Amino acid sequence: MKGPATRKTHLRVQLTLLAVRGSRLQAGRSGAFSSSLRVGTRNFACEVYPEHTLTPGAAAVHCAVAFEDPEGALPHFPPGTTIELWEGRRAGYGMVLAVR
Repeated sequence: MKGPATRKTHLRVQLTLLAVRGSRLQAGRSGAFSSSLRVGTRNFACEVYPEHTLTPGAAAVHCAVAFEDPEGALPHFPPGTTIELWEGRRAGYGMVLAVR
């Protein structure tokens, strides 16, 4: 998986992980990972690049996000939008800080 330095990122967000039993995000996440961001009922595939380890139930972490389909996703993610990290169910939540 390419890092944010080699792949164009589209958003800067803050994310908080939930302690969801059985989630593949249960353990702390220190590196990039594939996931979906959800707004309303729509999911958008992406790669998430946390600045620090994401730990369930801990403080929010700033992350860069690269969408698989930025043209389809970006209109749904203006700054201030509340988002969910979606792994078949709600695995975290956050907010869009900036569009790059």
